[in-house]
Amino acid sequence: MKHKVEIFTADCPICRETINMVKEADCCKNSEIVEHFCKGDICCTPAQKYKIRSVPSIVVNGKLAIEGRPSLKDINNILGSVCLT
Repeated sequence: MKHKVEIFTADCPICRETINMVKEADCCKNSEIVEHFCKGDICCTPAQKYKIRSVPSIVVNGKLAIEGRPSLKDINNILGSVCLT
């Protein structure tokens, strides 16, 4: 089963780093990765749907998995438990 990983970001170095970590993480290799861009205080509609309060944030299969700056270990542990099943 292909999992959907949505990354909510702004145009900042931490967000770009998060996007790269998700794309390079072994646990996400076979996942559909979708990027959503939030600008300033205005969040995109999908971010409002998930009640995201900060970026970067990662949603997996419609559930908020990580909110805020993750480490590669966070991504592999949290997303790996979902995406590798």
